[in-house]
Amino acid sequence: FANVAKVAQAIADYYQTQLNKEKGLAVGYDARFLSKEFAQEMAEVLAGNGIFVILSSEDIPTQCISFTIEAQELAGGVIVTASHNPPKFNGIKMRASFGGSAPAQVTERIEAFLGKNKVRRLALKEADKKGLIRIEDLAGEYLKKVESFLDEGLIRKAHLRIVHDSMFGVGDGFIEKLLAKSECEVITIHPKYNPCFGGLNPEPIEKNLEDLKRKVREVGADLGIATDGDADRAGVVDDK
Repeated sequence: FANVAKVAQAIADYYQTQLNKEKGLAVGYDARFLSKEFAQEMAEVLAGNGIFVILSSEDIPTQCISFTIEAQELAGGVIVTASHNPPKFNGIKMRASFGGSAPAQVTERIEAFLGKNKVRRLALKEADKKGLIRIEDLAGEYLKKVESFLDEGLIRKAHLRIVHDSMFGVGDGFIEKLLAKSECEVITIHPKYNPCFGGLNPEPIEKNLEDLKRKVREVGADLGIATDGDADRAGVVDDK
């Protein structure tokens, strides 16, 4: 937790130098061990420095943070995740005001602030009372946006049977919800809530897709989709 707080303070110090600091930051997290607690620590330190934070109410894909930043015109965002890396790792991804990865000149300046100032923290309940932290359902709004791009009629006509391997990550349930009205059947393997990813490496590359291939053949699915630990990468296999 000390290292998380140290990084959060450096992020706060950097944003204090920015003209758009009043716009605030979004903070999210994946389903890894202690990711939720690390995200709360991050939010409390940012709030302790007077920075407004929108904190996700649940573990979410990285792209939910990117969408929230753009939709709510925030200064940037942070998601606690180690993406597709093995379960022993955790880390953070920085997002800039346009929703994409923060450029090197930003991360380098944040690194330069590490350890320079004492960590300032405001407890979650106190920050909430002061209006510095707002907890929101970021996944729901993101799903609504994605749904607006779908051709539901075309998808409905396809009557697809799909196997989704969430690789024990936060992608679990997203494809199912997106296609809930489509008359497509979605079969999920490796659902989330396993911080150790079942001993697997949550990276959707060829060598990690054997379970998905096997399930696709077993149930006669049209295709299989695997999403990584924070669901911002995908691997797809056909029915062969």
